[in-house]
Amino acid sequence: MTDTTIEPAHRIRIETDHHVWGLGCRAICSCGWGTHWTQKADDALRTCGDHVNAAANRPDALDQAMTTMLDLQDDLAEVVMWLADNWSADLPSPAVVSCGCDDAAYPRAGVRLLLHCPNVDVLARAAERLGVPVTPSTDSAREVRVYRAVRDFGRVRIDAYSEGPEVAA
Repeated sequence: MTDTTIEPAHRIRIETDHHVWGLGCRAICSCGWGTHWTQKADDALRTCGDHVNAAANRPDALDQAMTTMLDLQDDLAEVVMWLADNWSADLPSPAVVSCGCDDAAYPRAGVRLLLHCPNVDVLARAAERLGVPVTPSTDSAREVRVYRAVRDFGRVRIDAYSEGPEVAA
């Protein structure tokens, strides 16, 4: 594991000039924003605090991208560990079928693992291992074509499926 130090985007420093020009104090942000000159450092810090709060509440595109990737990294690590601890060789191996899917069935950016089960008995065992029920998927004529067992790990979805007759309860 790597230790990461994250530097704040808005680091504040106090600039003072009481002796030379008699201007007082002002707070300067690392983004370039600064307060007006005041007599006390506390007044400058209080004004600058409003700037930092406003700036911190509006993440930019890079902040959003980094947060999304770190969340996805956490979810992937969880799935890797879960599969290592819980999956067995007698069940189908998952295949990564999409990354960053953005469709109606899975609206968040993420990764989708697909498990094709050769028959409904294998699907029932996979569903039991996933800890989810088997559900029928119907087509436009409301006929059952596929049975699924789906489990989400945050932004990672494991989707086991099988075509065939109804799964025995």
